[in-house]
Amino acid sequence: MTWLEACLLGLVQGVTEFLPVSSDGHLSAAEMLLPGFAQVGVLFDVMVHVGTLVAVVVYFRKTLAEDVAGLFSRKAAQRTASWKLAILVIAATIPTGIVGLLLKQVTEESKTDPRFVGSMEILTGLFLLLSVFARERGRDRASTTVWDAILIGILQGLAVLPGLSRSASTIAFALLVGLARRWSVVFSFLILIPAVVGASILEISSAWQEKGASFFTGPDFAKYIGGAVVAGVIGYFAIGWLIRAVVAKRLHWFAVYCILFGLALILFVR
Repeated sequence: MTWLEACLLGLVQGVTEFLPVSSDGHLSAAEMLLPGFAQVGVLFDVMVHVGTLVAVVVYFRKTLAEDVAGLFSRKAAQRTASWKLAILVIAATIPTGIVGLLLKQVTEESKTDPRFVGSMEILTGLFLLLSVFARERGRDRASTTVWDAILIGILQGLAVLPGLSRSASTIAFALLVGLARRWSVVFSFLILIPAVVGASILEISSAWQEKGASFFTGPDFAKYIGGAVVAGVIGYFAIGWLIRAVVAKRLHWFAVYCILFGLALILFVR
């Protein structure tokens, strides 16, 4: 992998992670089109996800700081609200981890199959079209239930499949069960944090066992870091784009793109 390829793939990740078009699907397609591209397991893909994770933390730093502090607040109402949010995130994270681990082998094997990736892109488009039928009940974090979180977490776990958009799946389902538009986006981003942290630990441990500590101090891993930085910077600005699209009820606009992109992968990429 060259520095140019690393930065290019970081750009792809940064633009597509927070748009409902599947960053994994676009990463897989870009990697298939790069001659001789290779990585350690899916470590590069995980590292650029870490870059966009940092963007999430920076973008929502105020919310995160308030809720972390709220866990230990002397005010009962604030403490209750913060602990409820923590429970919701945990409730979503557990099924995400279970489903993600069960699909790990399938994910790695299907990353280079354009027909599989294209099919998942089309499924993403269908998820987005479902958001048109979302009920305008405007449920906020106070009325979000543990069952809501578990079901959204299952969909996030399924989204490890390349081509199936995590943000499209989780946000579209949140809207369908009546969560408020902005809260649907915020909750989708909050449950991303433990999911990416867990995947990063697993993949880094696997790469450490396979390549040894020397890999992480060498020039190849420096390219991985470079791609992550590019993804993080671009991703920070993409978060605002997605929030505005969801609030303005334009999420389904991306459906046409996902379906056409999926068809292109199936028909034209070998």
